Amino acid sequence: MSDVIDNTLVSGVQRGLRLEALHRYIRMKYGISIDLDALKRRIHLLNLKLDY
Repeated sequence: MSDVIDNTLVSGVQRGLRLEALHRYIRMKYGISIDLDALKRRIHLLNLKLDY
Protein backbone atom coordinates (compact mmCIF):
# COMPACT_ATOMS: atom_id res chain seq x y z
CA MET A 1 0.00 0.00 0.00
CA SER A 2 2.91 2.35 0.61
CA ASP A 3 3.89 2.08 -3.06
CA VAL A 4 0.46 3.39 -4.05
CA ILE A 5 0.88 6.40 -1.76
CA ASP A 6 4.44 7.06 -2.95
CA ASN A 7 3.48 6.85 -6.63
CA THR A 8 0.53 9.16 -6.05
CA LEU A 9 2.73 11.68 -4.24
CA VAL A 10 5.38 11.64 -6.97
CA SER A 11 2.86 12.14 -9.77
CA GLY A 12 0.97 14.80 -7.81
CA VAL A 13 4.10 16.81 -7.01
CA GLN A 14 5.20 16.62 -10.64
CA ARG A 15 1.80 18.00 -11.69
CA GLY A 16 2.08 20.77 -9.11
CA LEU A 17 -0.77 19.73 -6.81
CA ARG A 18 -0.92 21.07 -3.27
CA LEU A 19 -0.44 18.79 -0.30
CA GLU A 20 -4.05 19.18 0.84
CA ALA A 21 -5.29 18.16 -2.60
CA LEU A 22 -3.08 15.07 -2.58
CA HIS A 23 -4.31 14.20 0.93
CA ARG A 24 -7.94 14.47 -0.16
CA TYR A 25 -7.30 12.45 -3.34
CA ILE A 26 -5.62 9.58 -1.46
CA ARG A 27 -8.44 9.49 1.09
CA MET A 28 -11.19 9.48 -1.55
CA LYS A 29 -9.59 7.23 -4.19
CA TYR A 30 -7.94 4.59 -2.02
CA GLY A 31 -9.81 4.92 1.28
CA ILE A 32 -6.55 5.47 3.15
CA SER A 33 -6.59 7.89 6.04
CA ILE A 34 -3.14 9.39 6.50
CA ASP A 35 -2.05 12.43 8.48
CA LEU A 36 -0.78 15.53 6.65
CA ASP A 37 2.44 15.45 8.69
CA ALA A 38 3.02 11.88 7.58
CA LEU A 39 2.59 12.96 3.95
CA LYS A 40 5.08 15.79 4.48
CA ARG A 41 7.53 13.30 5.97
CA ARG A 42 7.08 10.94 3.00
CA ILE A 43 7.68 13.79 0.55
CA HIS A 44 10.80 14.76 2.46
CA LEU A 45 12.04 11.17 2.42
CA LEU A 46 11.38 10.92 -1.32
CA ASN A 47 13.47 14.11 -1.75
CA LEU A 48 10.68 15.90 -3.59
CA LYS A 49 10.26 19.64 -3.63
CA LEU A 50 6.84 20.86 -2.56
CA ASP A 51 5.87 24.26 -1.19
CA TYR A 52 3.88 23.63 1.97
